[in-house]
Amino acid sequence: MSLILPNPGHAINIHDDFREMASIIAESLTPWSSRAQTGEVHGAFCPGDYDVSVGGLKFCGIAQRRQAKAYIITAFIIVEGQGDQLAADVRQFYQDAADGASEGYPDVQPGTMASLQELAGVPSSAAYTASLVRTLRYRYPHAATDRVLSIGSGEVRLNAEQMKLRYD
Repeated sequence: MSLILPNPGHAINIHDDFREMASIIAESLTPWSSRAQTGEVHGAFCPGDYDVSVGGLKFCGIAQRRQAKAYIITAFIIVEGQGDQLAADVRQFYQDAADGASEGYPDVQPGTMASLQELAGVPSSAAYTASLVRTLRYRYPHAATDRVLSIGSGEVRLNAEQMKLRYD
């Protein structure tokens, strides 16, 4: 999920922005669970102070990019699938990328990640996306919340394969 917001004062306050995104994600989970927490999940991939988890298992990480007139806060949210399998895939990616180096790459551990299906019984990505849209419309009533693009895991895998063929 990405929020693209204006930055007319060219201010940089990443903590407020990260807290807002984490709050939106947690609030969108409330139809299924109210146990979302924010804080680093050690051993998960892309660790950070604003990891979002349930029961100590990460399902979301947040990053941002700023430019002069706007900024983008982006979150990956694992809704479907098996968290341990995703962690294993990322661990393998880091091992391949490290090419034998032992420093500078996250040490992704098993048992640190899960999907919202596993953690809270969220039935599908579509259901969670609909909840996100409701949360955004409530919080930002004048924003353009009608521009929602959602892709499934099959499309992600296809794009990953195409990138691998192109850049491998």
